[in-house]
Amino acid sequence: MPKTYTSCSKTKFKLYARQIRNMCGLPRKVKVSFRQVPISKMGDNFTCGVCDLGEDGRYTITIIDSLSPEHTVDILLHEVSHVIQWETCDPDVEDHGPEFGVIFAEIYCKWLGTT
Repeated sequence: MPKTYTSCSKTKFKLYARQIRNMCGLPRKVKVSFRQVPISKMGDNFTCGVCDLGEDGRYTITIIDSLSPEHTVDILLHEVSHVIQWETCDPDVEDHGPEFGVIFAEIYCKWLGTT
């Protein structure tokens, strides 16, 4: 029988987003909004989450609402890693290259309390 899980509630999502943003130490000037949406709102390319930089310089992290709380945290950490990369690295750096891997590992370890 397949394992069942409860999807991440809006309340938990907001809590995780706030905790992760604060933990990462993003400066207040870096504007990031977090959205949890049905999978049907993610467009043609299926993905669990996406980080977009708007023309106004504000980042929007969007994650599907049917993920478990654990998976939601994983995706939030992944997408926030993009924000950190885009704010701190050369613009020509590959989105999922070595620099991204280091940033993601560092904040994931921080989340787990191992740094």
